[in-house]
Amino acid sequence: MGFDLRKSVRLEALSIGMRARCNDLSRDDVDAMVTRAEEAMSSDEPLFRAITDFAVQYEECRFDRERLVAIGQTLTDAIRTLVQHEPVDAGRADIYG
Repeated sequence: MGFDLRKSVRLEALSIGMRARCNDLSRDDVDAMVTRAEEAMSSDEPLFRAITDFAVQYEECRFDRERLVAIGQTLTDAIRTLVQHEPVDAGRADIYG
């Protein structure tokens, strides 16, 4: 099994989101994450958009603890949504209506 740069970027973004929620983040950390995302994926991918949205908001609120927690939560929520798999039987009307 080889190294997957996309998974690495996703894990890094999850870490950044968590660190934002703990107020343990620097501009360099965010810039590095954006750079790796630019190297690993195209700009129309949902994860790339979530990362760049976070980076823009980070610049606006990096000294506002409350907003930093909120954007960190938004980033981690976006990643969780992206990695959720649809249930195998999602099309079954007798279960899901």
